[in-house]
Amino acid sequence: MAGRVVVRKEGDILALGWVSGTRYTGRSLEAVVTLPELHRLEAAGAAEITMSGFDEQHLDVEVSDGSPTGGATGTSKIVYEGEVAHQSLRISGVGGVKRR
Repeated sequence: MAGRVVVRKEGDILALGWVSGTRYTGRSLEAVVTLPELHRLEAAGAAEITMSGFDEQHLDVEVSDGSPTGGATGTSKIVYEGEVAHQSLRISGVGGVKRR
């Protein structure tokens, strides 16, 4: 898998994903990330994200199927455990957000 995973930081954004063109059927990308703060999270395609142990004033979450047309090409799921005073959710295609 080395060389097929992209991890990049752009300002205060951390992005994890597959190199474009990588065939990842039957494979999974698993990462443990520790952050001092989390304000925004985006998931696209067939992503499953579990978050815990945070306390934020505002969390902006966007879940999409990864398709530019909004078709059901993947299922993204986010499950979180923590405290959020205000949250903003945007979900398109097949996906969901659940608080544990």
